[in-house]
Amino acid sequence: MDQILQWQAETGSDPEWIRILDFLRNGGSYSELEQIDQTKYNWIVVSTVRITENRFRQMQMGVIDGGDLGIGGGTSNAAWFRSTDFLEWWASVDRTQSWAPDFLEFFETEILGLR
Repeated sequence: MDQILQWQAETGSDPEWIRILDFLRNGGSYSELEQIDQTKYNWIVVSTVRITENRFRQMQMGVIDGGDLGIGGGTSNAAWFRSTDFLEWWASVDRTQSWAPDFLEFFETEILGLR
């Protein structure tokens, strides 16, 4: 099974994650989440972005085709990555300390559409 699809299946069945997403999708914001829920959101989101970074590295090495990584390809999470709650989370701290510059450029340009 595809990494991202497997991760979505695992997190998608977690009642706490579903509750957090329901809150966010119904008008709540990341900053309004309780600290424990922000921690869970952070853990799941960072893991999901790391999977995307891993696929980016696989593309660089020629293991996967670049077309499998762009919007609608290896980032089946593209719509979620562009959601208000994700973008609020992304903007909440300086991401340059957590991600390599080449991946940040790719992710913020090709996936998030911020650059």
